[in-house]
Amino acid sequence: MTTMQQLQPWMIAAWPIIERTVKPATEITSDLHHLGTTVSADCDDYGRLLGHTIWGGTSSGIGIAWDWIEMMDGVFAMSDPMGVVSNIGFVDQTGASIPDFMAAVQLNHITHALPWQAEVADATRRVRAAQPWAERVRMSRERARAFDSHHARSRSSVRQPWRATS
Repeated sequence: MTTMQQLQPWMIAAWPIIERTVKPATEITSDLHHLGTTVSADCDDYGRLLGHTIWGGTSSGIGIAWDWIEMMDGVFAMSDPMGVVSNIGFVDQTGASIPDFMAAVQLNHITHALPWQAEVADATRRVRAAQPWAERVRMSRERARAFDSHHARSRSSVRQPWRATS
């Protein structure tokens, strides 16, 4: 998708702040639509797919993005619920900014109300078909064993002059 080549999640933080009072997530999500999802070229150490998804509002100017991870074959979760990036500045009824931890809760309500997991499933469908879950897990385990083996060999060959020998 062309939009994703130009728009990255961290860019949303540079958009103008849109103040919103703490209100039900559906009032904010009704304007949001899927702008794109990327799938990382590499899996994590456990063979799971990773990526990020971006959503935006045409009339509201709101943007929201977060990283996701595949928990098991075709099941996706947010990588870091406290790491949602957005240009929403949440305020209370008096107009004062709410603390970051409370804003994180509001952002999580919004992500929960969006059909993002279906979009991620669509974006990962070809990768998951070409390289099934079991194969990705097997390959990651082989990489981990090779790394551990290499690391163990390299540690044993390193001189440690600070150690007393007798």
